[in-house]
Amino acid sequence: MADIINKQTRSRMMAGIREKDTQPELAIRRALHARGFRFRLHAKNLPGRPDLDVWSRDLMVHYSTRDGRMHYGPSSARERPHDSGSPSSNTR
Repeated sequence: MADIINKQTRSRMMAGIREKDTQPELAIRRALHARGFRFRLHAKNLPGRPDLDVWSRDLMVHYSTRDGRMHYGPSSARERPHDSGSPSSNTR
């Protein structure tokens, strides 16, 4: 299917879409930080690069700006220093 928008307009539109530090994400980060949660942002060593990695609570958070939903779950896929070297699975 052909694109109905020319290349320059499409490029300008896509340049305006942010992936990080959106207003909803900042609001979630402020609320969690105010409640005492400490976290890492966009951890590269985790699958899917979640928005927040709450290491002390073994929790990953991903906020979808497209549909405004927050997805969270255990970060069992993370490799910890005391692991045996093989990557762990996030399935149970």
